[in-house]
Amino acid sequence: MIAKAENTLSRLQACRLDWKADCKPEHFFVLPDGAIGLIDLERLTKRSKPLDSDYCQMQLERFRSLLPEPFRSQP
Repeated sequence: MIAKAENTLSRLQACRLDWKADCKPEHFFVLPDGAIGLIDLERLTKRSKPLDSDYCQMQLERFRSLLPEPFRSQP
């Protein structure tokens, strides 16, 4: 499920959607069918240019840093 949430974040980034520092695990949840749902999207912003790879990596690292301790090193 962590990998699915990270993939969802990556898809948002590829669509130039910037969640800034709000890309927290608590905003991703598992739907009954196993898909990932999102909440608290009010700060999601559409950027005019693609997000650069360093910025995307920073968001991913922030997401991972907020996971419960046993799951932080999951790729």
